[in-house]
Amino acid sequence: MNEDSPRTPSILAPGGSPESVKAALLAGADEIYLGLSRFNARSRARNMAVEELRDLCALARDRGARIFVTLNTLLTQNELEEAAALAEEALNAGAGALIIQDPGLFHLLHRRFPAAELHASTQMTLHNRFQLPWLKALGATQVNFLRELSLSELRPLLARAHELGLKNEIFVYGAFCISCSGICYMSGTFTSTPGNRGV
Repeated sequence: MNEDSPRTPSILAPGGSPESVKAALLAGADEIYLGLSRFNARSRARNMAVEELRDLCALARDRGARIFVTLNTLLTQNELEEAAALAEEALNAGAGALIIQDPGLFHLLHRRFPAAELHASTQMTLHNRFQLPWLKALGATQVNFLRELSLSELRPLLARAHELGLKNEIFVYGAFCISCSGICYMSGTFTSTPGNRGV
């Protein structure tokens, strides 16, 4: 939400390439999310190199916008350090926030970079109010609720998020999957293209 008007929503747009990031900025996006070389749920997108991210973050700042970097896949134990290193590069390049799925990475990043703005991805499957204090303790500043929730299911969650001082984000398009975001194994089982790994 914009700082000057809590009732005015911000527009967060995807940026799958430098060209689409620039187009989103020209169209008036307040924030843009994008992935880097690994650990994001859009592996088929062009994605950005860290050098490109640095330039795009500077461009966004000039237009009063921010760039968020997604690290929104589940990670194995031997990937955590590489993901944390990529997160550090993104922060050093000027990323305004990191959008995280894996709770272990969330914990690790909050410990290493306590000043970093960490957002809970919709891939974290947030669907009840007891998850929110836990995420706040992990360092979350913003949460993105499960896409499959109805408005009546969202209302008490939004109220609890506000009580805790957590900003919130809601996707405004439907999902194609019949399972819950972030825990779907159907594509990986049937087609060897696991959505939880960004394929």
